[in-house]
Amino acid sequence: MRQIEVRAQAAELRGRPFPHALFVGPAGTGKTTLAEAVTRRMGARLVRVIGGDLDEIGALVGLLAKLATGDVLFIDEIHAVPRRVLEVLYQAMTDRRLPITISQGERVKALSLRLPEFTLLAATTEEMEVPSALRSRFQVLERLGALPSRVLADIGRDAAATLDTRLADDAALLLGRAAQGSPREVLRLAASVCDFALVQNGPTGQLVEAATLCAALERLGIDERGLDA
Repeated sequence: MRQIEVRAQAAELRGRPFPHALFVGPAGTGKTTLAEAVTRRMGARLVRVIGGDLDEIGALVGLLAKLATGDVLFIDEIHAVPRRVLEVLYQAMTDRRLPITISQGERVKALSLRLPEFTLLAATTEEMEVPSALRSRFQVLERLGALPSRVLADIGRDAAATLDTRLADDAALLLGRAAQGSPREVLRLAASVCDFALVQNGPTGQLVEAATLCAALERLGIDERGLDA
């Protein structure tokens, strides 16, 4: 993911939004997590939508019209967006223009609304179902697979912090290993470990050591390698 950090730094230095990016990978490989991380990195506002919900042009137009400068629009499962709707998205990505048709009785007036600078982040499990005309408009293409344990450890540590829980370094590494490459799984395990620690140790804000984490994983029926115990 080095290119993500480089593109984020370059965007900051230029004072521009993060470039449009497509994240490709199987379910559970962290596409949504990456979109959230990019948004936080850029200090932006995240607007989320599932591709299947954009079944009409009006739905997409409504979303785009509400975007402010620097906003991030994240479309998950973008392969599910109908082609006729994507035609509108192409112009928004390339020219920052939004075509609008206004009907006044028998008269129809076509307008073009200028959009603010924004970032489109999209995710798909089916890269070949994304039209080439759309793929070519993304400046960043990131293919995701299983993540290293150390990366998952950082994700798990951050997730625990949102629940007022600190993970010791060795505990975080064990958690990352147990997730078996999946960001979604490390988030699930982190939440369960925090709940276990709260029940076992009392008030929030506690430090979870490796022994407590192993006990929590055992309660969940898995060992520190992510295997069923």
